[in-house]
Amino acid sequence: MEKLKKLMKPSNIKILFLLESGEKRWSELEKSLNKKQVSESLKELIDLRLVRAEERTRGLKTYKVYSLTKKGKALVKELKTILKILEDE
Repeated sequence: MEKLKKLMKPSNIKILFLLESGEKRWSELEKSLNKKQVSESLKELIDLRLVRAEERTRGLKTYKVYSLTKKGKALVKELKTILKILEDE
């Protein structure tokens, strides 16, 4: 139940849906949530193995991009199915 409790936080759900369209940098996620929410959510989602962080280098600059894992993609698909069921009432 603890994992489900973590997953169902609104900021975690929002990040999952933001990453559905593809990888994002921290700054892109911060446009939708504040720093604390992004930080806590990414930590929890990475711990749940739903999101992965990957370091990239461009010139001398290193940055991270975040994307859904295979489990994360499957979960978003199921969440969309649940939302559809709820909307069909």
